[in-house]
Parts: sequence; structure tokens; C-alpha cells
Amino acid sequence: MKVVSFKICPFVQRVTALLEAKNINYELEFISLSNKPQWFLEISPNGQVPVLITDSGKALFDSDAIVEFIEEVYPPLQPDISPEERAINRAWSYLASKNYLVQCSAQRSPDRGVLEERSAKLGKAFDRMEKQLGGTPYFAGDAISMVDIAWLPLLHRASIIERGSCYDFVGDRPKLKRWQKQLLKTELAEKSVATDFEEAFSAFFACRIRPSSDEVVPWQTARSARLAPPMRAVELSSKREGGPRERLRIGQFLGGDPISDGELWRASGLRRSSSTAVAPPDQRIEGILEARALPSGSEPLCA
Repeated sequence: MKVVSFKICPFVQRVTALLEAKNINYELEFISLSNKPQWFLEISPNGQVPVLITDSGKALFDSDAIVEFIEEVYPPLQPDISPEERAINRAWSYLASKNYLVQCSAQRSPDRGVLEERSAKLGKAFDRMEKQLGGTPYFAGDAISMVDIAWLPLLHRASIIERGSCYDFVGDRPKLKRWQKQLLKTELAEKSVATDFEEAFSAFFACRIRPSSDEVVPWQTARSARLAPPMRAVELSSKREGGPRERLRIGQFLGGDPISDGELWRASGLRRSSSTAVAPPDQRIEGILEARALPSGSEPLCA
């Protein structure tokens, strides 16, 4: 069995977390969604990950269909629940998966106002789950269910962001916070992603600000997952050898530990020289910090 994946896709993590919870052996093959291979397009009608290639060689697409297949073919996580309970679990799982891209959007908010607006959308789902949760370790009792698996990608990413930026998507929701901690204790989060997941996750949401623009967008150092505003703009004055002086804006997160001037210069890719910096001759100043966040309205890369 093989899962075709984009490294930071939450829809993929939902599938791999279920495989890990059931102790099912599988292979992972990562692809670049900016340069999709032809063989992938031939087996994925929607051009999205995940794709599961079964032991018989059949390619399954769409995460909802894939997790239902895994739950049906392999011993179920909850073997004794009724059809009504199973339907309820599907509904709560869907509430999670339909908010994966909502969370992704919030993670690349250009300013605090947009962050609060997008976080509020995610917060509505979190509020509903806060009311639903009881006093048991997991959603449906003492054992992990399909609902726990579906919510894991949201809560895992929220944890990473809180550690790196001090911005807490979970907020003042004690039952949800307790559930988040319980799920993370299982280590399914780490087992279901690549070893360099946090680095890739951080790099994907790193952005630059074009020198000609006043827009403030998320930026971070390679060593820290500062993934959410509030932030301030930092200007590095720079010039090419023999060329005109230009300015490079970098958004610096105010949450968490402050970013030193040295970190800013290293992250910019510029060589510091007293109060200026010299860009490599073959490199455009405005391209030094690569934009990784998807533009608003982009087609989803995973589902």
C-alpha cells in the first residue's frame, strides 16, 4: 500500500494517522504539487493528494473516500457502534476536514484584522466541538475514533503555531485544549508526518514583502515556527555592488522570542556590510525571500 502525498497536506495526515492508528504498513511517496508528474495526474482525477494505491494496485482519491475504505477493509476503530453512531461520527469528521483549508488560510493572514476574521471562522467549529466533548480522553470514550483522527491535523497544527508564535487557535476552550493534549500524547501526530514536517510546514507559510508593496505578510526564520501575526515590518537597506540602493521589507512576528538583527540579515540572504548589504550579482533583491503561501483564491492542492 502506498500513499501519494504533499508533505504538509492535512488531508494526507488524516489518512496516514488512521493507518498508524491501525498499525497498517504503508509507503509514502512525496510529490511536488507545483510540478505534478504525469503518472500522478493519470491516477488522480482531481489532481489532488492524497491518493492511496491499494495492495491490488487500485488508485483511490479523495481523503473522505480513502478513510472510509481503510475503516471498512481493516478492523474498525469502533467495531460495536450502531449505524446512527457511525453516521454521527462521519458528520463530526466532516466538520473537521471542511475546516482544514480554513486553518491554512488563517495561517497566512496578511494582518491582524484578517487573522481575527479567519480565526473566527475556525473558532465556530472549535466552539461546536467544545460543547460536544465530554469528560472522556477521546471523542467517543477511552479509545481513539474516526473523529479523533479527523481532528488531529487541525489540533496538531494549532499546537505548532502556539509553540512558535504564542498565538493559540484553540483559545479559551478547556475541553478542546484537554483533548488536543491527549491526542498529541499518542504520538500519532509525529508518526503520521515526515520527520522534517515542522520545517516544511514553516517554510511553506514563509512569505516575503515586495519592496514596492506596503502589504505585511507572514515571515519567519528557518529555525522558528512563527506562523501568525501580530508582526511588524522590518526594512533592510541593501544594494548591489555598483547598483542602486534598494530596501527589502521583512515581516517580523512579535509573538514568542524576539528575532535578532543577525537572524534577519541571515534570513534575508543578503551579505551585511556595515549599514548596508550586498546582494549576490545574479540574484534580484525582491526575490531573495521566496513567497511560499498560496495566493488568495488558489485551487486547493489536497482534499
